[in-house]
Amino acid sequence: MVLTLGAVFRFSELAIPRSVEPVAQALLGNTPMTPEPDLRRVGEARTRRTASARWHGDLKTGKGNISTESGALQNCSSSFSARFDSGKGTNPEELLAASHAGCFTMAFSAELGKANLVAESVRTAATVTLVRVAGAWSVAESHLFVTARVPGASPELFQKAAHAAQTGCAISKLLNAKITMSARLEE
Repeated sequence: MVLTLGAVFRFSELAIPRSVEPVAQALLGNTPMTPEPDLRRVGEARTRRTASARWHGDLKTGKGNISTESGALQNCSSSFSARFDSGKGTNPEELLAASHAGCFTMAFSAELGKANLVAESVRTAATVTLVRVAGAWSVAESHLFVTARVPGASPELFQKAAHAAQTGCAISKLLNAKITMSARLEE
């Protein structure tokens, strides 16, 4: 089935796994969310998270909003100017950067743990670069800026853990883009 912008459809027409349907239905339909309890079990081999976006109008003057299942984002505004200029609101690349920074930071903590090290602090910023090539937009790169205070870590062990997290983080694996990093161990 092909869905076009502005299409009206029912959930019965979508290939949504039954366990995710209540969440997707709530996000897309603005109804109270009651996800099945098994969606958030810790330690299972699969975790699902759901977010939604709405858009009204044409590309350049239209407006939209983004929401997440957890409620961390609720109807956050999104627009063309927020994405390609300095307009207020969020955009997919900013959310991707936040996801990459968060995922990397957790993966880095796990890598440090494998070496019996615990970070006192880790600060990660991700910069996602969107480029236009041959008329099509693509995420070309995500650069991670990492600064951490890790008692007992040698510079070599710190870099090893950082690079393992850089390639092992789930969002890094998802991106079909160049991923670079600057990592600095604080004393």
